[in-house]
Amino acid sequence: VVNSLSAFPQLRHLEITSCYMVQGADITPLRFSSALQTLDIRFTVSSPDITNLSPLTHCLALTELDISRTQITDLRLLPVCMRLRKLRVTGCRFDTNLEPLTACSKLQTIRIGGIGITDIEPLR
Repeated sequence: VVNSLSAFPQLRHLEITSCYMVQGADITPLRFSSALQTLDIRFTVSSPDITNLSPLTHCLALTELDISRTQITDLRLLPVCMRLRKLRVTGCRFDTNLEPLTACSKLQTIRIGGIGITDIEPLR
């Protein structure tokens, strides 16, 4: 299903939630979705192909992102999403700290919980 998303370059909203053990649920085809505004891929923690945000580097219109309970562990590519207003990262285990969020100047809402980070200084 996800692989066929490249056929929809004007896609604006996508929700792929609670897709446990989905093989090939890679979000790489989203690199062609420059009009994408909201992406919700929460509860795909068992999908081994959803592990990083690099496919979103061309999703410059993205305003809402929910990566809760995924295997995404690195937020360093998030600043590319300059229009991001809402971010949910509940239940993720990050290798990095929250420092990348400081570059997201339009961010208005962040939902954080159970992320394994103790330093929230960048959010102040």
